[in-house]
Amino acid sequence: MAEMSRNDKWIVNRANPWAYQHVLRPFFQHHLRLPANAALLEVGCGTGQAALITNQLYHPAKFVVTDYDPSQVAEARATFQGAYGQIPSQITEETADALQLRYDDASFDAAFAFFVLHHLSEHKLGKVQAAMLQGLAEIDRVIKPGGSFIYSDMFQRKAIRDYFTGKGYEIVHRQNFLAVIELVIIRKQSSAAPAIVELSTASTLPATTG
Repeated sequence: MAEMSRNDKWIVNRANPWAYQHVLRPFFQHHLRLPANAALLEVGCGTGQAALITNQLYHPAKFVVTDYDPSQVAEARATFQGAYGQIPSQITEETADALQLRYDDASFDAAFAFFVLHHLSEHKLGKVQAAMLQGLAEIDRVIKPGGSFIYSDMFQRKAIRDYFTGKGYEIVHRQNFLAVIELVIIRKQSSAAPAIVELSTASTLPATTG
């Protein structure tokens, strides 16, 4: 997996937690339903702000929080320690290469990747290159049938969507922010729907679209 540039890392590490709380949290609350006791994976955790919100909302039984850069894993670890005083027992934070995920096939109910996918390879002329295709295939491989992939990016948006819809994924919800940032929930085909965990605010939320 390609490493982030110094400038990219500077931007990621100074992202305002307010944006996660006031953009990502309501997006999850309104549109994302996950199985009870879910096993979750985040690819490219950055400072861990998205992972923290995910853990607070869904209380997964297992949450593997990863980044290619060990210093980013340390940043995420500090975020969890600041929020909880220690790392919750269900959370594993580790260095991982998105191009060669070391997890079993169909081992996660959902995977997350925020502003990560374009780092898998150079984004020339808007075309998805071989390295990115390898990373997308790895994410697809580890998601269970009926599982979800939640991601955001500002580059190669249509190409990424086309890859997964070509694999039979259904777009559950797609939303644009600031005209260039796309936040997407897609679901893998499944023969049986899992039991769904409802958030404490579920009674006030609109139905999921798909």
